[in-house]
Parts: sequence; C-alpha cells; structure tokens
Amino acid sequence: MALLLGLATFAAVTASIANIGSHSFPVGFWVANGIPLAVLLRTARARWPLLIAAAVAGDFLAGLLFRPHGLGLNLFSCISNVGQYLLIAAVLRARFGSYFDLLHARQVRWLLILSIPATVVKGAIQVLGGVLIARPSAVLEIPVVWFLSCMLGLFVLSLPLLAIASAPATRQARFDVLGVIVLVGVVGLGFAIYGPPAFPALYLLMPPLMLLAWRYGLLGAGIGALVNNVLGCVLVVSTSGIATRLMAAGYDASGVGIYLGLFYNAAILISLPVAVARAQQKSTEAALAAALTAAERRAAQLADSEAAIRRSQATLQQSEQRFRTIFERAPLGIALVDPETNRILDINPKFEAIAGWTREAVLDQSWPDITDPTLLREEAEKAARIANGGGPSFQIEKCYTRADGEAVWINLAVTHITMPGSDTGRFLVMIEDINERKALQQQIHAVQRLEAVGQLTGGIAHDFNNLLTVMIGSSEALADELEDPEQRELARLILDTAERAGELTRGLLAFARRQPLSPGAFDVNRLLENCEPLIRRTLGANLAFSIDTAPGAGTIFADRAQTEAAVLNLCLNARDAMPDGGRLTVTTGRTVLDDEFVRTHSGAPTGDFVIICVKDTGTGIPPEVLDRIFEPFFTTKEAGRGTGLGLSMVYGFVQQSHGYIDVETREGEGTTFSLYLPVAHTRASAEDAAAPDAIRGGTETVLVVEDDGIVRRHVCNQLRGLGYDVIEAEDGADALAVLERQPAISLLFTDVMMPGGISGIELADSARTLLPQLSVLFSSGYSDEVLSESGHAIDRTTLLPKPYSRRDLAEKIREAIDKAV
Repeated sequence: MALLLGLATFAAVTASIANIGSHSFPVGFWVANGIPLAVLLRTARARWPLLIAAAVAGDFLAGLLFRPHGLGLNLFSCISNVGQYLLIAAVLRARFGSYFDLLHARQVRWLLILSIPATVVKGAIQVLGGVLIARPSAVLEIPVVWFLSCMLGLFVLSLPLLAIASAPATRQARFDVLGVIVLVGVVGLGFAIYGPPAFPALYLLMPPLMLLAWRYGLLGAGIGALVNNVLGCVLVVSTSGIATRLMAAGYDASGVGIYLGLFYNAAILISLPVAVARAQQKSTEAALAAALTAAERRAAQLADSEAAIRRSQATLQQSEQRFRTIFERAPLGIALVDPETNRILDINPKFEAIAGWTREAVLDQSWPDITDPTLLREEAEKAARIANGGGPSFQIEKCYTRADGEAVWINLAVTHITMPGSDTGRFLVMIEDINERKALQQQIHAVQRLEAVGQLTGGIAHDFNNLLTVMIGSSEALADELEDPEQRELARLILDTAERAGELTRGLLAFARRQPLSPGAFDVNRLLENCEPLIRRTLGANLAFSIDTAPGAGTIFADRAQTEAAVLNLCLNARDAMPDGGRLTVTTGRTVLDDEFVRTHSGAPTGDFVIICVKDTGTGIPPEVLDRIFEPFFTTKEAGRGTGLGLSMVYGFVQQSHGYIDVETREGEGTTFSLYLPVAHTRASAEDAAAPDAIRGGTETVLVVEDDGIVRRHVCNQLRGLGYDVIEAEDGADALAVLERQPAISLLFTDVMMPGGISGIELADSARTLLPQLSVLFSSGYSDEVLSESGHAIDRTTLLPKPYSRRDLAEKIREAIDKAV
C-alpha cells in the first residue's frame, strides 16, 4: 500500500508540474497532497509513518526530476507538503475518531476550514527553506495565487478518493451498464473540453457527474470526479487544449491553474452534496421503515395490554369496571371466548351490530357455529397456537352470515389473555366491519379492468376508422355514379354496412372515451319530451312507461345525440329485463355530489349534476353479472340479440362527459340506472334541423397531408371529383416543401397526429408562417379529450372527425375556405 501511495504521489506531482509555463510558476496546481490526505484518513494511525515515508519518497523523486531549484529546496518542499496533509489528518482524527464521514456536514466543514491553516503552514515551511538556503528566486513569486492553487489542489483528489473509500453502507449502489455508459460519456466530454478540441461549454460535465452521484451515491460521485479531475490534469499538461485556449483569452499560467482548480473542485463539491443528500434520503427511508416496523410491533403488543388489568387482586374491582366500560363502548366488536369449550361468553353491542346476532342468540353458540366451515380448520389451528403460547395474536379477514342471511365482511383479531381464577385464560376477539372497504376494492378493480379493456378496444376502433373513411366515401361515390339500379343498390348496401360498422367503432370509442363528442348546453326535460314518442314506439304496449321530470332539473353540458342514445339504450335494456311486462320510469332531478358520496363511490367526481334515473321493475341483475355489465361485447342475451355494446357505450359517454353512472339492483325487484351529467353554466342552445343543402365543390388548390396511403388517395380522389386542384403529401416535411414551392394554395387539409416528428398542429403553425392567409382544416379519429391530453387541442370548427362521408368532407372543406374569404 505504501509503495502504491508513493507511485501515485509521483504520478500526480509529475502531471502537476511537468509542463512549465511562461513564468516560473507551473501551469496547473498542486494535487498530489490530496492522495496521502485521503489515505491517512482511511487507515489506522499505526501505518501512518510508513505511508508518509512512501509519499515523501515519491514527492522527492518527482522534485529531483522536475523542480529546477536544487536538492535543499526540494527537501523543504517535501517537508511542507507533509506538514499540510499531516496537520489536517491529525486534527480530524483527534476530533472525529477513526472514520472521517463525508455524510456529516460538520466533519466536511472542519476539513475545508483546516485547509487554510494547513496551507499557511506549507507556505511558511517553503519560505523558510528558501531563506535558509539563500535562494530568494525560489521564494514564492505570487503568494496569493500560490496559496489558492495549493489549497484548491488539496481537494482535487482527496475528496473523490474519500468518497470511493467510504463505508459500503454509504456508497449506496454498485455500478451497472448505465453507470459505465455515463462514465464513458464523462471521459468523452472531458477529452472534448480539456483536450485539443477545447470545447468552451465546460459545465456540460456537471449533469453526468450529478447523475452518477444521485444514482450511485458516494461511489458514483467519487469515481466521476476522480475520472474528470485526473483526465483534466493529464490533458492540460500533455495537449494544447483548454490551457492554450485560456492563455489565448488572457490568462497567465497561474491564472489557468486557479481557473482549472476552481472547476475541478466545483465538479466534486457539486456532485458530493447530491450523493450525500441521496444517501441521507436512503438512510431516512430506512429509519422510517424501521420506526414503522417498531410501531406495528408495538401496536400488536398493545393487544395484550388487557391482561395487565387483572395482575393485582387488590384492584380487581376497579380493573373490572374499566374493562367493562371499554368493552361496552369500544368502536370495535368485542367477544370473550372460552379456549377450552369454544363457547362465546360475552359480546359487546358493537359485536351485535356488526354480526347481526343478538347477545342471547350468540351466547347459546360456540364460535365454530358461526364460522364458515371452509375457514374453521385454519382458525382452530391459529387459536390453539396462541392458547399454547405460540404467539400473542392472529388476524384474518372473514365473512360472517348475519341472522337475516346477509353476508358481512369483517377483520378478525384474536388475542389470548389471562383471567383471575382461570388456568386457560380467555380469547379476546375483536371484529371490524370492512364491508365498505371491500366494496371500494371491488369498484376499483372493476374500473381498472374497464380501463384496460378500453385502451385495447379504443386503439382498434381508431385504426378501423381510417378504413371506414375510405369505404364510406368510395361506396357513396360509387352509388352516385352507377346507372344500373341493381349495381346502385349493391353500392348502397356497401354504404349502409360501412355506416353500421362506423356505429360499431363509435360504440368502441365511446366505451374507451375516445369518441369525438360535440358537447353543448341543453335542457334535459325538453330532451326527454322530444324523445318520449320514439321511446314509446320502441318499448311496445306491454310496458307501463312514464317520464317524471323535475321542474328545476336545469341545463346539462354534454353531447345531445349521445345523451338521447344513452337514455334509449337504458330503456331498451329495461324492456328486455321485463319480458312479461312491468313499469319503466324515467325521472330527472338536480343533485350535488359531495366528498361523502365520492368516498363511497369510486370514480365519482364532486360538483353540481343533473341526474337522469331509468328505473324498471324487471328481473334485476345477479351479483356475478353486475361487475361485468359495462364491458364491451358482454351480454346475457341469447345469440343474435344485441352486440353487447349498449351499456359500454353509455359508460364511456358518461365518463368522457366528466359524469358518473350508478347502478342499484335487487334480483326479482328491478334495477335503477342513474346518470349524473354536469350542470351547464350557460343557457341552452336552440335546436335546429335544417334540411341539407346540395353538395358544393370548388376550384381552389388544396394540399392534403395524410400518412395513411389508402386514406390519402381516397381523400384526394374525392376532392378532385368535387373540382378542386389537389396536391398530396405524406408527412409534415413533404408538406412544407410543397408550400415553399407553390404558395398559391388555398387550404391545408392535414391529419393531426402523424409520424415523422412534425404533427398536424406544428405543420399548421409553420405553414401559416410561410402563408399567413392560408386556411387550415384538421382531421382525426381521436376525441377532443385524447388530443388535449397529447397536447393537440383543436377548435372543433376546424376539425373533421373520422370516419366521414363525402358530404361531410365537401361541407367542411367549403366552410374552411369560405371562412378565410
């Protein structure tokens, strides 16, 4: 170890002073003393003499080879170096013991403060040597610069080496592939900055050094800083890199040393606090985890505290009264059980309320009588174990059957306690009603399952929309051009089938909450009044149907057509649940969903809502079916009756409208679906149903940008059929090139989300920079919500949702061009 230290000191001294600048002071600064300082702080005091001797030998050998001042002055220089690092090491070892810890800010402050007097001692010894040897020219030429360079150089290697040699528990992590990659990046950046390229952005090295410190703790900080500092020292003195650049900028040789010394110290002093903070965070987390474990262990031990009440015969009456008060008023259900007979000896009122059994009925039974047979063996084994001293308690979740037949989930904790006059003691049983928690868990699982299915179905439906856009437009054009009635009818059949497929994809998108909506404010009571004739014709005559609207129900903000479809879907499901007839009632009202409602209904938002209730007197929904009713393609109907998308469309529409849907059902009595839709804070818009105008075309030039080749060819053919001059582009880059060549373009018709790095929004912004008067129309199969979440929010007046018909395309193109005029 001593030999290695001497060689390391020799190498560091060589790198520091090998290249002499224009003055007698070398380019660079003194980094060698950091090596023995780090080694002394990490080794036993008994080894110090050998280590110091090896360091002095290396230092003296380097002085003979590279210092021009002679044998005597070199000897004084070696002594001054020993004085500097030995003073610091001795004081720190005496002050803080055998281990210097970088995680303690107080110890680091002492190291930094001690560097000042230690450097003063080094300078004093060196000046004294120059005076005694009568070599005035060897005495310090620039005292301040010399002092700073010696003090800064002390930390260039000592702090990284101390970090690398820290205790394994504080180094935090071993290097992995990422660490090696980052370290290689540090080497590359170091060569570019310190070497011949002399890249001026010096502080680009800081982020990777801080990343190493954060990810790998003191080990990463030490290795990163050591590689950076050693690489810098070697390149500065061996290449015409950053030193030459700094001298060209006006720095003298000493200024270069101070500049680089400050940066090398900044590299370690920036990454070390990151590593220390990370290590302290890990330590705090471990301490918190240990405290939590201790608290949990303490909480489990508290369950045995009731036994202390009976330790003294002198206070038996007082203890009994205290226990009785706790027993009767406890917020948990409590029972006392005889371990030998398993008879229930006593229960408190809360136990009666939770279990649904009266005290008299329970005291005539044993605990196996009210326990699920499938759990009986497990509970008996655990009870026998704690009765025999095998543990203080056990805890399980189980389901009780109440006296009225209803199941109730409880959290059961059993503790064995001692009783005066009893050799076997008693089982103290505590139960907690967790029905509400179980219900919330089921709701959360259902929502998560629906979200997962929604992501899959929504993605498939969106891709299918591109195909349907081509099918609908092509079959529509074919039907208009064919003269043969039979062929025209076949084309119409294709068109109808494609439109039905479009309805299917809209159902999938509705469930996935990716359906393009057109929300607006409208009166819910008027909507139901307009829908009533259609609903009555659909339901048939064997049902008693009525609509009961509340006068103050108010205006909602949602998609009018989707709201009508949701109500109609719920009415059709209610009809199918009442094959022998019954009563179906649709009601409206106004309500506020508060925090209490949200706490018991997972996924419900707070706020003002209009509620639409669809109540039937049908067969009800079985519990095993209730959790799946909103899944797409799930149906209990026989084959050929329905797609299984009705309720999933309703669910997706309500969720996308920022509302909530609730279901209450009881088998044999009926079901109530409640739709909560947000209240509109604007007046209801007027309803208009004007007859469609004739399809209009034009002669303007339209640039079509669409990455899907089939859709692009179809759209271009449709627009050319309408008379437009069409130019097509596959992506944003091609479109910008076209706009630069041909400025006489009236409209940019582009998809929103495209590959290639340029989205439709970014393309439109760039295009308007080139052509300020250019009109823009977007097209997308995604909903407004998805576009907003991806950062592509668009005004609906400039968006044509997919799939679209030839008429939709013609009207939107004409509207966009005419608006600009």
